[in-house]
Amino acid sequence: MFDRDPICDEFKRIEKLAKTAAYEEQLEDDDDVTITTTKDDEEKIAKGRHYMVFGFQNWSGKHKSIHFVAARWSLETTNSRWIRKAARAVISMLATFSMYVVGLAYDGASENRSWMKRTLKITLREMIPELIHDPDSDLVDSTNLEDSTTTIPLPPLNSTERTFKEDELPLDVAVGYSHPSVKGITIFALADFSHGIKKVTNAVDAGMLRGINGRPITMSILRDVYKSCPDYITSGKQVS
Repeated sequence: MFDRDPICDEFKRIEKLAKTAAYEEQLEDDDDVTITTTKDDEEKIAKGRHYMVFGFQNWSGKHKSIHFVAARWSLETTNSRWIRKAARAVISMLATFSMYVVGLAYDGASENRSWMKRTLKITLREMIPELIHDPDSDLVDSTNLEDSTTTIPLPPLNSTERTFKEDELPLDVAVGYSHPSVKGITIFALADFSHGIKKVTNAVDAGMLRGINGRPITMSILRDVYKSCPDYITSGKQVS
């Protein structure tokens, strides 16, 4: 979650500190003080180059919506190690208020990607072992078919349950890690939908997204596909 207010508040806070310092300096020389700041004063104000905001938001429709800014920083520089330590502190702090973080959404900045590579330890294979297809279940022992004790694998009790083969999912990709302060809770890396759409549109604009025939996929092609889908036809929405 990104909120522009913390950034604006940070600028106002720093500006107030600078004006207060200027006021106190003038107060020592003159009792009749007018609070002013010069260009030189503004150049002395420390300005951050990176703004880090940690937002908390619940996603269950069964409870009242909760969303707030949990922490924010104005930084000269940042790196994945700092983000990892800060995230750990924020997540642990929230847990003391019975707010348990179970997912992290973030954009594709290099520091964020490096942070996740260092942090994610639990693979998809470890998370869904019951949904991984067992190749042995496809085999029937034909060495003693006449033996009445031969056991033929039975289908799952739940016929709607689906299992996935090795080539159907990236089972060895790390998708989560253990909560830093609460045992039994796994924190997952969540897809950031808005930045995912941004990456697709950027790829389309750059001509990097190509179809089966090798030709670039354009926005007009995507528009035509959407207009052909049932959602567009039934909803009657217009696409510009």
